[in-house]
Amino acid sequence: MTTPVTFVLSTCLLIAGSSAALAEEPAAPTEPPVYEDLRQRLAGGDLSVDLVELRFAYARETDESGHFVDRDPVGAIFELLDQSEWAKALEAAKAALAKRYIDPEAHLGAAVAYGQLGREEESDFHARVSRGLIQSICHETDGLDPERPCAVVVMYEEQSYMRAHGIRSHTQGLVTCGGGVPCDRIEGTTESGDEVVLYFDISVPMAKLSGALKR
Repeated sequence: MTTPVTFVLSTCLLIAGSSAALAEEPAAPTEPPVYEDLRQRLAGGDLSVDLVELRFAYARETDESGHFVDRDPVGAIFELLDQSEWAKALEAAKAALAKRYIDPEAHLGAAVAYGQLGREEESDFHARVSRGLIQSICHETDGLDPERPCAVVVMYEEQSYMRAHGIRSHTQGLVTCGGGVPCDRIEGTTESGDEVVLYFDISVPMAKLSGALKR
């Protein structure tokens, strides 16, 4: 019989010459939608999908605000996992992913639930996607300097990234990073007690909030 476990996100994730100007500027061509195509490819098992492109396509092509995102469905997944309700947790994870396939924590929840149900292939797939999404938010050498902030497309990606690395935030403020982009500056503490400062480029969710992001 499988025993209940306490799910620590950081542990689960251990196992990313112009032409002459015209008198009147032509209208910019409308980019074809790509999110759903990328999502279907990834959901079908194609791990070659560019997860940065997936995330930014999601931001461009969905109506979801970059700031006000309902995270209760993801929290419910982990509550069910803590209760050893593996099948219910899996259904909750599937529902969360049907709405927002770019959520690394929903993929993690699916990975854990599948694993507890003995479905190792599906578990491994979602674990790999979860890790890939976290890595696509910020490479190891980024985020530590305001000249090289981590780019998020929805605000919860900040906390997803920090939880994945065992960092607890305690101070947050808005600053301007290199190139004049708005950034969150977050001070936190690692599991080993080290202090860390991370910079997140929040220009995409800010544009979503103002309705200025091009679709």
